[in-house]
Amino acid sequence: MKSISCKEAVHYMLVREEGRLPLLKRISLWRHLAICSLCRTFAFQNKLMNAAIKQSSATSSTLTEAEKEKMIGDILNSKPK
Repeated sequence: MKSISCKEAVHYMLVREEGRLPLLKRISLWRHLAICSLCRTFAFQNKLMNAAIKQSSATSSTLTEAEKEKMIGDILNSKPK
């Protein structure tokens, strides 16, 4: 199985959010994330951002300025596990 690039990893992460990433691509992504700290950070921050968006969209159709600032602060201050 060949290694994937960071660009491919980001694409796979975005497709995975929709729940339609085939098994071999999920394995390739998992292997890439195991060695690439930058992509792990992206995945973590993207997960935070999606959770904040889902939480906000449950209550309103747009983000307030305070919600935007909080989201930016959470992302900038986050540390992946």
